[in-house]
Formats: sequence, structure tokens, C-alpha cells
Amino acid sequence: MSDRKTVFIVDDDDFVRTMISKLVASFGYDTKGARDGMQAIEMLSASSPPDVLITDIVMPRKGGLETVSELRAKYPALKIIAVSGGGRSEQGDYLELARKSGADEIISKPIDPSQLKEVLKQLMGKQ
Repeated sequence: MSDRKTVFIVDDDDFVRTMISKLVASFGYDTKGARDGMQAIEMLSASSPPDVLITDIVMPRKGGLETVSELRAKYPALKIIAVSGGGRSEQGDYLELARKSGADEIISKPIDPSQLKEVLKQLMGKQ
């Protein structure tokens, strides 16, 4: 059993998900990934929750806002980071909506590696 912390990355863009995974792994964390909120929820139901979950907002099948709300209800202690390349819905800015849906932190794409490292460090320390 590893003592390393696990970060679960949800993004429908395979390239982006792979790049975030490689970046997070370079910080010393284990990573898992899913291509959308539906797959993430299925995978998390079959295992113990990760230490932190990073999710994109705009995805097919089950988007990030719905995923954040559902995971927040199911795993209240789970630390969630929402990421987005921007955009708005009728309700407002996606990242602000993600925060209102239960995300602990929000980060704009393109992701700044030093910002992500610092946010992960802070969230891991809150457990």
C-alpha cells in the first residue's frame, strides 16, 4: 500500500488529461483519470476516493458542474479543483459556478504548473 497521495483527473481531452497527469506525477503524486464525469463517478464508486480530484467543466455526458455537485454530496471531505478554459453559461462564469457547486479551488486553463503545485500542496495539507 502506497503512502503517496492520489490525484484523480477528469478531462474529456485525452491530451490535456495526459499532460495534467504527467505534471501532477512530477510533483510526486499518484494519478488516475477519467474522460468525463460519468466515468469518474463510476470509477470512484468502485474504489476509495482520491485525495484530490481535478475536473474540467465543459465535458460531454456529465459535465464538471454536475460532477462537482454529485461528488461533493457523496464525498464531503474530497478536495476538488475545477479547471476551465473560460466560458459562460446563462447562470454565469463556469469557474465561479464550480466554486458555488462545491469546488475547493478553481484554476483557469492553460494551467500554470507552479499554481497547480501550490494549490495541490495546500489542499493536501488540509486533510
